This record gives sequence, structure tokens and C-alpha cells, in this order.
Amino acid sequence: ALIRLKDQSMGYISPEEFIPIAEKSGMIMQIGEFVFETVCRFIQEKQLTDYGLQYIEINLSVVQCMQENLAERLTEIMKKYHVAPAQINLEITETAAAHSDMLENNIKILHKQGIEFSLDDYGSGYSNTDYLFRFPFRIVKIDKTILWEAFKNEKAMIALRNTIRMIKELGLEIVVEGVENQEYVDYLTEQHCDYLQGYFYSKPIPDRDFLELLRKVVKIKEDNLGEVHVADEVVAIIAGLAATEVEGVASMAGNITNELVSKLGMKNLSKGVKVEVAEKTVSVEVALNISYGYSIPEVSEKVQEKVKSAIETMTGLSVAIVNVRIATVDMKNTK
Repeated sequence: ALIRLKDQSMGYISPEEFIPIAEKSGMIMQIGEFVFETVCRFIQEKQLTDYGLQYIEINLSVVQCMQENLAERLTEIMKKYHVAPAQINLEITETAAAHSDMLENNIKILHKQGIEFSLDDYGSGYSNTDYLFRFPFRIVKIDKTILWEAFKNEKAMIALRNTIRMIKELGLEIVVEGVENQEYVDYLTEQHCDYLQGYFYSKPIPDRDFLELLRKVVKIKEDNLGEVHVADEVVAIIAGLAATEVEGVASMAGNITNELVSKLGMKNLSKGVKVEVAEKTVSVEVALNISYGYSIPEVSEKVQEKVKSAIETMTGLSVAIVNVRIATVDMKNTK
């Protein structure tokens, strides 16, 4: 979610100009809250899950991150618009992460509720890997300046390549900013980056145009947004567990379920999550709503990753998915 300022006399004013001024004057608090509330209202009114959109990313300024009541205020706004925490991903810059004491407490509260976090503009500031260890970031957004410099300077290319490798080995997802041509796309795809962002795909656009773009991408019409596929997935996971470990996993079934619901988003679930443990096998059954235009195998793969991550997070064990069964039900024209 991006904010833009257009003055009648001065015309377009870049965020790089007005955001620092707003932070110094204190206006950034009102602006930040305005953006957050606008996004929550947008999610509620437009039923974005029907478009296949799982969450929207929202930037937090340095000043916001230092506010003691930040978590409380954001929670109030989400409740006002009935927005699930899983539908929000908060972006925090390296500069904000440097103010770690208050930020750490706010992140702890919000993450416990189910909100995910991204580290924004990585490489533009301190590039302190300590942030990657201390905070529960799910996504790291590599700053555009690193990408652009990498195609001019061999040393910068080495830095970019190894930064990508490090982030991937930490088990985090990667967004690379500033992707503006096919050469960038080809290289970053070869490096297995998760997401690419930049003018090669689209410049920032108004919400109305964004919704129209989503309609084209998922190939559905506005009057058919209620039509969904339901995919029942039974994912069997065998970890070669000892008897004592099986008992431990069984006792955590409820926690694993809650972790999965948080990762998948309650509005995406049609029947919830079912976790069972028998002998050395952990079985997880997930029933999802999938919008038309989405590849069920691709969705299944993402769900499997989240199942694996949830169980490893809650148990501390290393697990491997060894069997997957998918059943689909076409809910079109079904009352």
C-alpha cells in the first residue's frame, strides 16, 4: 500500500520529500494511521480474498514503531473493519529496526495475533544481520540500489548473489525491489527469488485500477466472485519420530492447528485444519477456498510449505512431507 501526495499548485510531491517532513513535524502518526485504516476499509469493502489476494503490505515509519500504543491502536482498527491479522503484513525499514526496544515489544504483540512482518529496504541502511535473527520477519525486501549497482559493478553482483543465498538459507522469503527490465527478471529468477517488484510489471496504480488488474489475472468477472474451488488436502508428514517425540507432537496438536490457521488465514479456510498423530506419522488435513484462475498444484505446494513450517516452529523438529492427497470440489452454482 503506497501513499502519494498531489498538490493543486505544486503538483506531484515525492514520498521521499514529504515523509521526512511529516516525521519531523509529527504528522507521520496521522498519515500512518490514515493509511492503515484506508487499507483495512479497502479489504473489508472489496472482499479481496475472493480475488485470491491473501494480504496487503503496509509500511510503518520509524516514528510509529517507537510508539508505546502502536500495537493497541492497530488492533483497534483491524477489529473495527473485521480484518483478520493474517490479511496484514507490516513492512519495517532497517532504520526503524535500529530502535529495537519499543519496536521489539510491538512486534511481539502483533505477531502473536497473527500479523506477519517484512524487513524493508534491506541493504540501503545498516544491513545488520542481527535484525534477521532477533525479529520474526517472514520476508526480506532487498533494496533496489543493490540490484541496480550489481549490474554495473562485479563486486556488487557478488554481494547481491550472496545476500540472496544467505536469506534463502535462513528460510526467509525474498522480494527484490526495482525490477525494471527483462535482464533483471532473468537473473533473479535464476537465483530463485520468491517475488519481484518494479516498473517492469507495473508502476503504482490507484485501487480501482488495481482491482481491475486482479480481475484480469485471476480471470474472473465481478459478478462471479462468489465462485470458488474447495481443495481438501491431506498432508502426511513422517519425521522418523521416537515414541516420546510422537507424544510431544500429539500434545501440541492444538498449537500446531492455531499456527496453521494463522499462516493460512481464517478467511481462506472452508473447514479449518485437522491435525492427527498416530505412530510415527503426523497427518494434517486442510480445506481451502481457492479462487478461479489459481493452479491447485501450486497452491498445494505453498500449503505444504506452511504445514511443514508450522510443525517445525511449534515442535523444534525437522520434518519432511512424504505423501500428499488432494481432492477438489467445484462449488460453482452450488448453493
